[in-house]
Amino acid sequence: MDETLKTISDNISFLRKNTRTISANGKTLPLTQKKLGEMLGVTCQQISKFELGVNTLSALQLFRLAKVFGVSPARFYDNSLRETIFIKQINI
Repeated sequence: MDETLKTISDNISFLRKNTRTISANGKTLPLTQKKLGEMLGVTCQQISKFELGVNTLSALQLFRLAKVFGVSPARFYDNSLRETIFIKQINI
């Protein structure tokens, strides 16, 4: 796998696993591949393929992911992202 694609896919997985959703009843839950897929208009299988580096993202998909996670699209190319403390909560 190309090193850039590996960095992007690892960062997508890292950000998703460190993002929590807050449901209507106030419960805090992990962001699932299914929920992230719904937010982006793709299937959970597509999210899995992004995280594994099997499929690449379009520029629009990368921009939408950045918006969901509240980061710059450039952060997906950053090898040091996984060394930072990142926990985000989003309302669903």
